Amino acid sequence: MKKLTTTALLLTLTVFAMAQGWVVKETKSKLGADSVKTLTEFSLYKEMYKAKNYKDAYPHWLYVIENAPKLQLTPYLQGNKILKNMYKETKDKQYIDQLMQLWDQRAKYWGNHPQYNEAYLLGRKGYDLYNYRKGDLADAQKAYGYMIESIDKAGVKSEATIIDKAMAATAYLFEKGKVDKSAVVNNFIKFNKLINNIYDVEKNAGKLKKIGKALNNVQQYFILSKAADCNTLQNIFSEKYEASKNNKEELLAIVRVLNRFECTDSQLYANIAESLYKISPTSEAALSLGIRYLKAGDMAQAKQYIQEASKMETDELRKSTIHYMLANIALSEKRYSAVRTEANKALQANPDWGKPKLLIAKAYFYSSGNTSDPIAKGKMVWAAVDKALQAKKDPEVAAAANALISKASAHYPRCNDLFFHGIKKGQSVSVGGWIGGTTTVRCR
Repeated sequence: MKKLTTTALLLTLTVFAMAQGWVVKETKSKLGADSVKTLTEFSLYKEMYKAKNYKDAYPHWLYVIENAPKLQLTPYLQGNKILKNMYKETKDKQYIDQLMQLWDQRAKYWGNHPQYNEAYLLGRKGYDLYNYRKGDLADAQKAYGYMIESIDKAGVKSEATIIDKAMAATAYLFEKGKVDKSAVVNNFIKFNKLINNIYDVEKNAGKLKKIGKALNNVQQYFILSKAADCNTLQNIFSEKYEASKNNKEELLAIVRVLNRFECTDSQLYANIAESLYKISPTSEAALSLGIRYLKAGDMAQAKQYIQEASKMETDELRKSTIHYMLANIALSEKRYSAVRTEANKALQANPDWGKPKLLIAKAYFYSSGNTSDPIAKGKMVWAAVDKALQAKKDPEVAAAANALISKASAHYPRCNDLFFHGIKKGQSVSVGGWIGGTTTVRCR
């Protein structure tokens, strides 16, 4: 067996020590036992960090973290980037081990920071561990635990990105058989409730945008997990409802999930809607009761409660959804002008939303059946196609918009007949009537 040289032995021991992480040297001074050495190493690492020379910055930074852990918060913030870049360049797992140690050490010495407190640090640690060690199920479970604990501690101060990633981890662990279906549903309810609470208190536009994105992602993870079916939700929520009949927050959380997945046909939904309205006749309670009557086929009652919800609602995006529902009701009642009125109200807060535009297109198309004049009918159909083409820009309704366009095109007047009405294909003409505006002549 070959003997190791002194240099090789030292190198081996150094790598082994690094793989185990560093050892903090406790001193009373923030500058450590050797203040001159600490300031020199601090200056060297900062200079190299600024030049993005992370490899050479690393040993100098490591000295500061190991010997002067209470010096400044900056080495912790910049150390995060140094370690991630070292891992990116080498793919050596030791740097992720050290990243975890860095989060722990930061929590120990800087966990009382007003902005970056212990809950924040725990969430970020879980976030990084999940991103880098997702493939290791034991580490994925640890990461999940850190993020859940962080969210529980932070409450409405939770970061949108941590809520988002926690739901991703929930769905992933469900797929791998490490959490059950009820955990997926319960986390989905919990995160939806939390996001809505954050939405109610947050004033920063940038953070609100992130929260909106997180809500969408949380919903998508839940859908893709395939834990979301009405039977499962009903079984889980039946028990929750019995235990929360007088709890407004819990009932709201449940009804939001049932609405999101259109599980509104059951007696359970009806019971929850009625209980919620009795406890607190808010906009959401009135809307839920309106949906309950809508499903029961009682259009008059449904309209009454949904209109009540529209008057009480102050959030523009939620009000937009309510007006869209009223437009749907108007379409079912063949009140075509009212369809457009309500749909346009829905578009005020969300101008790119395709569903209200498609409802207007349907109102134009269905109203064309009220006239026998081929050109008057054609103008309504052309206007319907114009509006359907606008709706089609929204991927969510593109297929439905194409179907309506295909159906409407079968009702175009014949090209040969246009001549007798003094118009030609491609010409811009006035629609007239309640629709108004102009459209483009089309034929078949």
